[in-house]
Amino acid sequence: MSDTSISNYDKEWLVRRIGSIKDKRCYLDILELIHADDGLVYTINSNGLYFNLATVPDATLVIIDTILRRYEKKKRLREMAHINK
Repeated sequence: MSDTSISNYDKEWLVRRIGSIKDKRCYLDILELIHADDGLVYTINSNGLYFNLATVPDATLVIIDTILRRYEKKKRLREMAHINK
């Protein structure tokens, strides 16, 4: 994912990756980021947090990607540690 312009494919991939998260801390990191951006409109209800990726600035999407990469790396390391037991 480049810093210049995020393609629709990259945005769809982010949605899939966010949907596969099992770690509450990762969700909270993304929520804090979205909440801190005053220009973003989002909705919170009993089913979760909803926002339109089309309105999220590319710089914010890059940060979300970084959060997801960090989560995915930790997940792989935990899986490898579990396999090596």
